[in-house]
Amino acid sequence: MILYLLPPVQVILLLSNFCLLHRAECGSAKSAKAALLCRMLLSFSLVISAFIIYSYNRGLCRVYSRWIFFGMCLSFIGDLAMGGVLRVKNSLATGMLFFMAAHCLYITGYLKTLKFYNSSGKSAIFCIPIIIEAAIALLWHFLIRNRKTGICLNLMSLIYSLAIGMMASLSLVLALSLGEIWYLTALGAALFMASDFIIGITALGTRRVKYKDIIIWLTYAAVTSPPAISAPDCR
Repeated sequence: MILYLLPPVQVILLLSNFCLLHRAECGSAKSAKAALLCRMLLSFSLVISAFIIYSYNRGLCRVYSRWIFFGMCLSFIGDLAMGGVLRVKNSLATGMLFFMAAHCLYITGYLKTLKFYNSSGKSAIFCIPIIIEAAIALLWHFLIRNRKTGICLNLMSLIYSLAIGMMASLSLVLALSLGEIWYLTALGAALFMASDFIIGITALGTRRVKYKDIIIWLTYAAVTSPPAISAPDCR
């Protein structure tokens, strides 16, 4: 029951965040703090969604949902760091570390699912990660790499970009191999990657994106929770 109540709450938080961000752009410090609170509550609600799905699933999808839930927990900590809630020396670098670890957990969940369904027979599909990773490396070089930020941060952003690219590409492999509800997983991963890409080109690169905060959280919120609860053979 709680799982079905969460989406309306998340929509309300998202809309409230948009309104408060608009006011914050007009110079309202109070609205900026309220918008941050909305974003953190929205992020935490995604953790709750993932936990409920994990609790109700059985068999393979319980294993899959477990990795996704742990990943969402790390993503929430990453959001706290990026939002400045956690007192750390470098919020961007700390956030990237937690998100990178989260993507490793998502990748583990995808690989375990592919292994269970013995999808290795469709070997041509596994060329997708190579193609996507090459494209990610090029995009990083031209849009995110910034010599002014230093070697360490540039290297970290490259590794992170490749990690999220691998996560998204494997979710696509999962969708093409198994079909059905797994296409939603691939869509969520693509939106996650788009959200982080915008952060990369604005926080590290020199590009400007109008209403970037609104776009980032619109794509991030669309990831709401993994659709493992409806995956085939899960009940």
